[in-house]
Amino acid sequence: MLLVATARDTAVRVGIEANQLLAKVAREAEPIALGRLGRADLAQWINSAATSLAPSVDRVLSISEGNPLFVAELLAAAHKRGDQAWSSTHALPLGIREAIRAHVSMLSLSTQHALEAASVLGRELSITAITALVGDARDAIDEAIASAILAPVEPVGDPDRAHGRVRFTHILIRDEIYARLGIDRRADLHRAVAADEPDPATAAFHWLLGARRDDVDPAIAAVDAAMRDALARCAFDDAALLGARALTDLAEYLSAAQSCALGIAVGEESVLAGDLAAARAAGLATVAEARGIAATDPTHGAELLARAALVHAIEATVGQRDNVSVSLLREALAAQGERDSPMRAQVMARLSTALLPAPPAEHDEAL
Repeated sequence: MLLVATARDTAVRVGIEANQLLAKVAREAEPIALGRLGRADLAQWINSAATSLAPSVDRVLSISEGNPLFVAELLAAAHKRGDQAWSSTHALPLGIREAIRAHVSMLSLSTQHALEAASVLGRELSITAITALVGDARDAIDEAIASAILAPVEPVGDPDRAHGRVRFTHILIRDEIYARLGIDRRADLHRAVAADEPDPATAAFHWLLGARRDDVDPAIAAVDAAMRDALARCAFDDAALLGARALTDLAEYLSAAQSCALGIAVGEESVLAGDLAAARAAGLATVAEARGIAATDPTHGAELLARAALVHAIEATVGQRDNVSVSLLREALAAQGERDSPMRAQVMARLSTALLPAPPAEHDEAL
């Protein structure tokens, strides 16, 4: 007779007596530890159970991370919806999401509250960061760590968990907890993280996800700092993408001056990234805003108009004249007035090039 028994070695609320019993059974039996599936095992399973997913072994492995329960749900869903694209927790099979929800619901409310805060911080995080959001979270972390194979978090590195880092054992657990946060609570948590975050890029990320109208100034300051940090690292594409995202996410809160300055900054970073088409488009798109600002603040408006014109006129083709750039540069130069300044010099230098090939009547202007 063959007797097969299964047990979780970190099951929720398993007492000392149960652990001792399991240890005795293990001495008389042959323990077989079941870990996560590797790529070869997963490919074999898919080939026998869901051939439609055979070309997507790597994607299934990436989503499931080899967790057999999640793999089984993905394969079952493939039979029902073969064209389903899993790109978020809402698109994942309901069985996976419900399994995660049921597991997390077994934890105390205080632990669930702490895990909600933790989900805002990402998959791997420090306990100090959780504590900053919800107060002393050591008991909650201990309960989460003891919560079986689907434990929401596990210790990483430092054995002293009060000062160490933890991580969600599976990215889908983190994503499901995060997805179920209410809009207001999620935004509140992101703002709380952003307000105390020293890293510019991380602070900007959280501000964009949580900013309200009253937060637009610190949010813009964080985005500006993050873009300058990316510029210092020659990560020009990253800077341009961050600025473009800020323009979209904060659109309803930005003043005309903030929107114009940020749009020009995106254009300037696009120039450095080599995307001249995007740069010229950004320059042209901000000209109207700069003109409007100049009507009430001539000095600031003149600076913005000059920057916008320079971004639009960044590309020059020998033997071809861009009359739009010429017109914008002339307008920007006139707004600078007669007083010498570095900005006026830049506009004049660029205009002299943009005027070429210049007809005889414009030779003096070009010179």
